[in-house]
Amino acid sequence: NAGYTTQTLGHLAALDWLHGHVPWWNPFEGIGTPLAGEMQSGAFFPLTLVLALHQGMLIMQVVLEAFTGWTTYVLARRLGVGRTLSTAAGVVFGLCGTYAWLAHAPIRPVALLPLSILGVEHAIDAARDRRWGGWQLLAVALALSILAGFPETTLIDGAFVLWWAILRTFGPARAYWRG
Repeated sequence: NAGYTTQTLGHLAALDWLHGHVPWWNPFEGIGTPLAGEMQSGAFFPLTLVLALHQGMLIMQVVLEAFTGWTTYVLARRLGVGRTLSTAAGVVFGLCGTYAWLAHAPIRPVALLPLSILGVEHAIDAARDRRWGGWQLLAVALALSILAGFPETTLIDGAFVLWWAILRTFGPARAYWRG
């Protein structure tokens, strides 16, 4: 699936972008099919551009794993976990079995889960400090998760982020709810 679907459709989308065309349509499948509507291509996900390179799938995999590890580390530090355990959390989630088992399109939204939770935490911090705009990181993370092109994984991640936000809003952060 990674080589025959994700890599080929992503490569086509990346080449369309690099040639100045929006990748709406795939003319190479039957009489043509929607490329932007194809889940596997991730046509509007920014990291899809690396699929134009020779080792694009490998580069994408490494970047997503590293990004997952770093954002998990930052999230754990934000939650008050020490450096050693935060590093362990980042390594464990960055190298989790999802990346080994599903090395194609479903991994893209998984990489954005820690960033989304970090966005919830930033929104709670902004409400506590009575600052405007703490939700921007959450909005960017959720938008990138949708653009990643795999709605099933995005739905599961979004449900978890919603659960986290409800627990944080009506739990310890209840006093800042109005903010």
